[in-house]
Amino acid sequence: MRKAFLIADGRPYEDPSQINLDELQRLIESYPVVLSRHFPRCVDAFMKLIFSVEKSSIFGHELSFRTVEVQGLAYIDQVISCRLLSEEDPDLRALVKNNQIHRHTHTYHKSNTETCRFAFPRERCEQTRIAPPSSDEFISNGGRFCTLKRTTNEKWVNNYNQEILKFLNANMDIQPCGSNVSIAHYIAKYISKTEPANVNEGVAEAIRQIRRDETNIAKKLFKSCMQILKERQVSASECVYRLCHLPLRSSSRKCVFLNSRKPEQRYQVLRFENNQAVGLCSNIFEICKSSKTTEAGL
Repeated sequence: MRKAFLIADGRPYEDPSQINLDELQRLIESYPVVLSRHFPRCVDAFMKLIFSVEKSSIFGHELSFRTVEVQGLAYIDQVISCRLLSEEDPDLRALVKNNQIHRHTHTYHKSNTETCRFAFPRERCEQTRIAPPSSDEFISNGGRFCTLKRTTNEKWVNNYNQEILKFLNANMDIQPCGSNVSIAHYIAKYISKTEPANVNEGVAEAIRQIRRDETNIAKKLFKSCMQILKERQVSASECVYRLCHLPLRSSSRKCVFLNSRKPEQRYQVLRFENNQAVGLCSNIFEICKSSKTTEAGL
């Protein structure tokens, strides 16, 4: 992706590895189209890595508080690390130092306090341990139930996975989740954290007005959704995705709608030829029935 940024910036012959973070940030802000068009490719390649046979043993486990307490600590240490490696692996050590060292900026503080909202620097820990839910340690860790083994020299290192770090060469903060509910909570919290407070207040007031004026539940929900879409801020990358018709979502599964009404109550789409309605399009039930008839005849 850095090479693409340099080409867009009119510097195709420069070495991408020599771009520092400040220059990379400038390129990202200057060329959102380049960023948005390359990002899906990175995601696709990353998903192939996760689902590959060689890596399935690393990414394919479901953890719960009970299994973690009994046998999962060794697995967590295998998958997640915060180690600042020795010179025995200089390439990985360089990746950690370039990508995983936390640095305070103005965005890392909340409510004008001096406390880092990502809980850095982290305390020294002799061995990986589990913090009980709702305990003081759980709350001070920002909801993280796992405290990784780390030395004093590693108090500024963000959690990472070695395979992912080698593949992406980018900063990450990877952590185990104790349940499917934890995963859903993390995703919902992450995708909703970008909206500023004044936008939330404006949306809340608009929705209160809709609830007072509208009695029809369907119209009420529709107007509320439209108001949220109208008031929310959209990033440059999301604008590019929408204008270039890039996929905003993807899935490894597909859903097929089945009309469960009685046959005589199901609607069908008209089929046209030369601007004239000549019949009805086949629905999924007729297609399946026709396929079974053909197989029986064979």
